[in-house]
Formats: sequence, C-alpha cells, structure tokens
Amino acid sequence: MTHPPQFDLTGVVDGVVWREEVTSTSTYLSQNLSGGSQAVLSWNQTGGRGRLGRDWVSPVGGSLAMSVALWPEVVPGELSAEWLGRVSLIAGATLADAIRPHLNEPVRLKWPNDVLVSGKKVAGILGEIPTQGLVVVGVGINVSLTRDQLPTEHSTSLGLHGFQIASLEKVITTFLQSFCGALEQSRQGLSGERHAWLSEQLETLGSRVRVEYPSGEAREGIARSLDYSGRRLVDFDGSSAPKLVDSADVWHLRPAHSI
Repeated sequence: MTHPPQFDLTGVVDGVVWREEVTSTSTYLSQNLSGGSQAVLSWNQTGGRGRLGRDWVSPVGGSLAMSVALWPEVVPGELSAEWLGRVSLIAGATLADAIRPHLNEPVRLKWPNDVLVSGKKVAGILGEIPTQGLVVVGVGINVSLTRDQLPTEHSTSLGLHGFQIASLEKVITTFLQSFCGALEQSRQGLSGERHAWLSEQLETLGSRVRVEYPSGEAREGIARSLDYSGRRLVDFDGSSAPKLVDSADVWHLRPAHSI
C-alpha cells in the first residue's frame, strides 16, 4: 500500500498536527489546544468515536481521521441548542459538496451528518464540546478501504468509486474553507438559501423512513422536511401531526410514492 499523504493546511486553520497514531483526534485536540482554529489529523486512529457512543476504528492508512477546533470568529458567544444542531449538519453538507466534483456517482447527506456515495456511508461527523466555549468537530472518511475492510454492508470508501487519493488535499482544503464560511453566515440562524441548500443535500426527504431512537424505540413514517434548527420533521404512521426528530438514526426504506 502506498504511504498515505500528509498534506499542508497552512492558511486554512491556524495550527495543524499530524499524528502517526492517536487514540482519538478529538481527544488529542481537546487536550493540546494552543488557541485559534486547530486541526489534528491521522491515518491511524485506534479509538475514534461516532454518534450515539459508537466506535470509529479502521485499518491503518485506510481512513482519514480529522478533528477541528472551530474558528473563534464563527462560534457565537452563547452556544444555543439551535446553533449546535446546525453544526454537524452543515459540516456534512460542505464535505459532500467538496467530494462531489471528484466522483461520477451521487454524493448525498444522510441526516444528520453521514455522507453517502450511491447510498452508502463514506464519512461520518461528530461535534463535541469538551470544555466550555470550545467546539470540536471530528470527521472520519473512508478513503481507500477495500470491500473486505468495510465495517458494515452499508459502508463504502472513496477509492471503491474511482476517487484518486491525490485529490484528497483539495477535498479537505475545500471542505474546511466552505465549512468556515457556512458557519459564519449561519451564526444568527439559517437563511432561506442556506436552508434550501441543506434540504437539497438530504437523501431521505420525501421518502419513507425508519427512525430508531437511542432508547430502542423505532417508528416509521414519511420524512417531510428540515426545520431551521436542523431537525427532521417526520409524519409518523398513526400520528395526527408530524413530529420533530433531533436525536435518532433515520434509515431510508423506500420512496414515498411507492407506498
């Protein structure tokens, strides 16, 4: 296997650290932050975390782990639930935008923060607040994993879709620049244009979905829309009115028109 690249992000963030091995890029960043926007990256993360307490671990060199301490100028003085709910969603959408020009297959967003290629997960995002006022966004991207190395049947890697690893620096640079800009524009809320942009990215809007809550409860219905806080509005079977979903897994079942 070709040694994976360590590219330069000077000018995109204030400080960059590459680690040959790290338990978690987000934990390392939180413990070693020196001020301003910082990024920690590694091709060998041994104890990464995903949504709802899941692990994110992959073979050495197959996936890129990256964590970013957000630019001070984009973080509001008061971290409202509405703003926090938008961060991971905006991160996922800007990463999908950065990847899309380099593939000939559809790149979409699975609410709230998984990036999909042809319906399979290629990247995941997790936002955390390790200390007061510090917001860290962790990103895991399956870059060159083979089919045998994929963690689930719902996963994929960029390489399996013809992605050239030489393009990865461009993807990461574009993602970080766009993410910063989108957050800055959304500090006071989502504009109509930004809301439409996020809605267009989502794989499941207008489709029948299964919503699985952390408690183990599961319900099915139609995913109707996205609200301005980044929550999904789902018309559940047997409910008199659509319900907001803000902490759950949402799985696409089949197009609504085929019911």
